[in-house]
Amino acid sequence: MAGPMQAVNISQGSTVSHVICRICHEGDRLIPLISPCACSGSVGTIHQVCLEKWLSTVNKDDCELCGRKFLVHKNPKSITRWLLRSPFSDAHRNIIGDTICFFILTPMSLISAYLCVLGAVNHSDVVGGCASVVLLSLALFLVLVYTAWVIVTIRFQIKWILTWRKENQTVQLTQVDQADIV
Repeated sequence: MAGPMQAVNISQGSTVSHVICRICHEGDRLIPLISPCACSGSVGTIHQVCLEKWLSTVNKDDCELCGRKFLVHKNPKSITRWLLRSPFSDAHRNIIGDTICFFILTPMSLISAYLCVLGAVNHSDVVGGCASVVLLSLALFLVLVYTAWVIVTIRFQIKWILTWRKENQTVQLTQVDQADIV
């Protein structure tokens, strides 16, 4: 249990005892203070809101001073919140660039493959059928390269989104005992 912090009022020479939050340095007038870990003294008390905000910021679930694990529930932040924020980062540019490439390359690849197959069918009656084989090979190559690009791009973006969601969570304490309230 945290002990009260002693404050000295030098002008009057008397000692006043009050407890403050170790993060915001405010008292318990509006929000009750809790003592959720093994810390004591002036660092032993904290507002639950301040603790949750700090744990969300550092993406941890334990006290940075005493190491005690808190019982928490982590909620990933919305990816749309990140997408709409400013200024744009490299990750923003990657997503925008990949989306633009997708909308440009998809019709180009499909139309090109279709035209190659159509040309192969039209040239199938040519002696030896060499042009048909080349055009069908080109169509297959276009489809394979496009498919590989889509798979690599999607895997990269999913990996990045999962990493972002893991590192950007809102942390909430799941259990605050009445004994923890100061």
